[in-house]
Amino acid sequence: MGEKDYHRLAKELFARVEKTLDELEEEVDYHKSDGKLDICFENSPERVVLNTQRAIFEIWLAGLGKARHFVYRQDKQCWYAEAEQEEFYDTLSQMLNTILNLKVTF
Repeated sequence: MGEKDYHRLAKELFARVEKTLDELEEEVDYHKSDGKLDICFENSPERVVLNTQRAIFEIWLAGLGKARHFVYRQDKQCWYAEAEQEEFYDTLSQMLNTILNLKVTF
């Protein structure tokens, strides 16, 4: 993957995550900075952090005591954590479902 494709795909991912978080505004607050989303919760001390790793074309996701590194898999058309064999949106949904005790989907 080239730099241009990485930036486009990362931007799309962040926009999709932010759209869902905006729908959860009563339960979730997030702070965005360059290539990073820091997600906090009204009724939980947990945090979830999402950030870009531009130099290696990855997206990192940390929360619930774990961190995962996602690469874009062209064959699967998704961001995928090879070590855990997990797709990004499934993983983030599970984290949010656990923390919020709600059904969150992307």
